Amino acid sequence: MSKVRLLLTLGIVLGLTGAQATVLHAQPAITDSNYRIELHQGPVLGSTRVIGLSGAYVAVAEGAVGLPFNPAAVAHRAHYSRSWFDWDLSIDYLKPGTFQTRSFDLDGNGRALRTSFHMVNTGGLLQFGAFGLGIHVQGQFSDFEDQSTPPQAFTASLTQTHITVGYALADHQLVLGGGFTIGSFDVNYVQTGEEDARDGFSTQIPGLEVGVLVRLKSLPLRFAATASFAFAPQVSLDCGDDCPVGFFLPEGVAVPWQLRTGVSYRWGQRRFNQPFRILKKTKKKPPKPPPTKKKAGSSIKPKPEPKHTGEYFVLVSAELVMTGAVKDAVGTDGFLDQIQERAGQRITVSARLGVEAEVWRRRLRLRGGTYWEPSRYDGRAGRLHGTVGFALRLFDFRLWGTHSLAISAAFDGSYQYTNLSLSVGFWH
Repeated sequence: MSKVRLLLTLGIVLGLTGAQATVLHAQPAITDSNYRIELHQGPVLGSTRVIGLSGAYVAVAEGAVGLPFNPAAVAHRAHYSRSWFDWDLSIDYLKPGTFQTRSFDLDGNGRALRTSFHMVNTGGLLQFGAFGLGIHVQGQFSDFEDQSTPPQAFTASLTQTHITVGYALADHQLVLGGGFTIGSFDVNYVQTGEEDARDGFSTQIPGLEVGVLVRLKSLPLRFAATASFAFAPQVSLDCGDDCPVGFFLPEGVAVPWQLRTGVSYRWGQRRFNQPFRILKKTKKKPPKPPPTKKKAGSSIKPKPEPKHTGEYFVLVSAELVMTGAVKDAVGTDGFLDQIQERAGQRITVSARLGVEAEVWRRRLRLRGGTYWEPSRYDGRAGRLHGTVGFALRLFDFRLWGTHSLAISAAFDGSYQYTNLSLSVGFWH
C-alpha cells in the first residue's frame, strides 16, 4: 500500500512540475507590430585567439582581431612592430552548432530552432607612427525554420562593420581609440514551394564606440575599458502584400549599450609592454678579409649564438562585460515563432577568464578559458562555457618582408551550444 501511495504522490508531483514547466514556457502570441527585436551577442564570437581566451580580450587588444572588442587596438603597437608604418590582416571562419542538428540554442532561451548557422570575420589595420586606422566586418548568416506545421523557412543575415581610428600617447603607454559602427539586420522568408527568399524585414543600425588601453612600461600588466551604444535604427518593411499571413513584423530593433573592463598579466622573458621603437637600418659593412691562421696558443673568439624569436610565456586575461536593458523587445526566436518572449528587460553581467601559453617555443601555443553567459530572458538561467584552442606555426616565407604562416583553431562548448572556429594567419 505504501508503494502505491508513493507512486501516486510521485505521479502528482511530476504532473504538477510538468504543468508548471508548460506554463513557464507558454508565451502569448504576437498580435500586432508593437514590439522590437533585441540584437544581442551572448556567446563569444570572434577570432580563434579571442574564442580560445573565452572572449577576455579587451585588455590584450592586439591586432586587427581586437577591433570589435577594444577600438584602441587599432593604434596599439605589438612587440614585433618595429617600423614607422605597419599593417595587419585577419580572416576567420566560425561554424556554431557544428556538432548539433536539432539541439542548437544560440541565444540561450532554452528552445532549439532548426537552423544552419555560419560566420565570417575579416579585418585589417594600418599604423603610421602613433596613429592607427582600421576596419573590421563580421557577417552572420543563418537559415531558420519555426515551430509551425508545416514549418515556415526564413533566411537571416547580420553584418557589423567597425570603422576605427586611434592614437597612442605617453610613449605608447596610453592608447585611445574610437569610431562608429554600422549594423545591418535582414530577415527574409521563403514561401512554400518556392526557392527564392522574399523580402521581409531589414534595418540599418548606426552606433559609436570608444576604448582605452593602459600599458605601463614598468609593469607586466594592462588595463582597459570600452563603451558602445547604438542610435535609433532605420527600419524598412519590404514584403508588403507578400508577407506571410498572420505574421506581424516588428516596428524596429533594440541594441543594448555595453561596457567592458579588463586586466591582463603576462609571465615571460620578454617585456609585456615593450616600448615602441623604430628599428634603424644600419649601413652594410664591407666584407672582411678571409681569416688568417692563428698561431699556436692564440685564443679564438666563439661565434655569437643566433637570436631566439620565440619564448615560453603564460598570459592570463580577465574581463567583465555589462550589457544594458531594452524595452518592449523579444529575441530572434520569439520573432520567428511569433510569441511574446520578452528579452533584455534587465542589465546583465558576464565574467570571462582566459589563459594562453607558448609550450613549444616558436611552434605551438595553447589556449583555454571559461566565461559566464547570462540569460537575457526572465525565468531562464545563464550558461557556463568552456573554451580551448591552439596556434601552430608552419613555415616562414617572404612577402613584403619575412613572415611566418600559422594555422589556429578554437572550440567553445556549453549547454545546447557548440562553436568551431578555424583561422589561417601570421605567427608573431
